[in-house]
Amino acid sequence: MSLKLPEPIGTIQIEGKPKTLLLGYYTSNQRIALFMTSADGEPFATISRNIPDLALEGDEFFVAWYDLNPQILQDLLASPYFEVATKYAESEHVRIPVWRLCPLIGVIEGGEE
Repeated sequence: MSLKLPEPIGTIQIEGKPKTLLLGYYTSNQRIALFMTSADGEPFATISRNIPDLALEGDEFFVAWYDLNPQILQDLLASPYFEVATKYAESEHVRIPVWRLCPLIGVIEGGEE
């Protein structure tokens, strides 16, 4: 898996604890790559998966739901960063949800720039 180095884009409360949301891009096809780290920078979760042979729009990504517990998924959707794209992809007998990364241009946590 080749990635453009992920950069922090915000904080999300997951199970009542702050996690840093990181955005990168898979270098093979420039699709969104999303990760979370704990407050001390330790890897916490991979949110996205790159499935090159399945179609996506530019702001969409495949959710690695099988690696995330239901509470994490609920907390992610409760944040302002994501919305469900109301579609799924099929890959090797697995149904994979597609979400959108919401545009937060000009807004940083705690107010506007």
